[in-house]
Amino acid sequence: MLSRLRKATGELAGVTSMYDDGQYCIDVLDQLSAATAAVDAVAVLIRTDHIHAGVRAAIVTGGTKETVAEFVTAVRRDVRSR
Repeated sequence: MLSRLRKATGELAGVTSMYDDGQYCIDVLDQLSAATAAVDAVAVLIRTDHIHAGVRAAIVTGGTKETVAEFVTAVRRDVRSR
């Protein structure tokens, strides 16, 4: 997880550097797309961890309805932000 977060940070730093240097806008946008993809990859890992740990624990403890509702709300927020 930390490795992917560092990669996303590096990609975004690249965008900043390219913009500051006056690089061609299409190249900056390509770099920005790479940063977005890196952040999305982290989000998928976090969701996967939540499903494996949080939802599984909720099944055992009987809190499935609340945990699933919380997860769906988080996914909705992410989709709306796009």
